[in-house]
Amino acid sequence: MGRKLTGYLAAVEDVSHRPRNAYRFVVYVTRTWGRLAATKQTLANSPDRISRIVREVERQALQRPEPLTRADGRTDLLRAWTALLVEASERVQREEDSGDASAATARPPDGSGEIEESD
Repeated sequence: MGRKLTGYLAAVEDVSHRPRNAYRFVVYVTRTWGRLAATKQTLANSPDRISRIVREVERQALQRPEPLTRADGRTDLLRAWTALLVEASERVQREEDSGDASAATARPPDGSGEIEESD
């Protein structure tokens, strides 16, 4: 009897496992909808950024592999990769914004690109 009960509980746990992962993924998507939309727009409107974003995703995955290696099934793996993609897209955008801001502060106020010398 104890064996049957243990087998039954294992079967219930296995069956309930997948819906929980799907539910967590839906919750994740719902909470990060705005960030996902911004990432989608960045990828669709800036094909030149895609390779930089992919390199950033790879770098993050190598530096912090735990979210991927600890993924519990395909749904968790999809959530982990999506999170890496969103973070990488945001990081590339921030780097571009800070680079644009640095370039703007380096230019003279008249925008001519030449620095006037004073005697």
